Amino acid sequence: MELTKEQVQFIENRLENDGIKYWDIRIEMLDHVVTDVQNRIEKGELFKSAVQNSFVSLGWKENFNGSSFEAILQEKQNLFAKKYRKSFWAYFKTCVFKPSSIIWIFSIIAILYFIYPYKVIFKYTLFTFLGIVTILFFYFFTKYKVYKSVQLNNALIQTFLSLNLINIYLNVPKMFEVDLLKFHFLTTLVFSFVFIQSYIGIRFFLKEYTKINNTYQKLISL
Repeated sequence: MELTKEQVQFIENRLENDGIKYWDIRIEMLDHVVTDVQNRIEKGELFKSAVQNSFVSLGWKENFNGSSFEAILQEKQNLFAKKYRKSFWAYFKTCVFKPSSIIWIFSIIAILYFIYPYKVIFKYTLFTFLGIVTILFFYFFTKYKVYKSVQLNNALIQTFLSLNLINIYLNVPKMFEVDLLKFHFLTTLVFSFVFIQSYIGIRFFLKEYTKINNTYQKLISL
């Protein structure tokens, strides 16, 4: 028995109300639940009872906030996180090892290496970069509604991964009273990697956004 549009919408609304805030996870679960509910109705269950039983079979549980799919949501988020780590680094290697990329990569390393002795210029360059990246992070997060898609959420995390590297590089050595900024070549390499990773990360995010948004637009037009 095929469900009506109203019944399908009812299931989707319940999924969202029960904590499945990411549309891509919700659509994946919706497809499973609709098929399961159809089978249950054919076996004699009433629609709402079939929906409830299908939810329970997926891991739906009541809690002090009402109810949720906490376990399955965490599982899906972990799967997407793993997928996007692999996807990003595969894309990163493809970009870096292109013959056309070698020149601009060495140019970044050379520029940072030669301006490093000029501490004020180096620091202003670094702070300007950090400021731009921070602005871009919040811009992407709001403009592209990252909070609504677990895929975009993970793509954004990979895009701005270098911000964590900067934080670790500048702060952790202080625990051991070591100033890594004194290490000219090492510092140049670290910040060159950060610049390159951020640039490639932004390209990766925009590529993923185009793909994911096309999927989303097809779904909402159905």
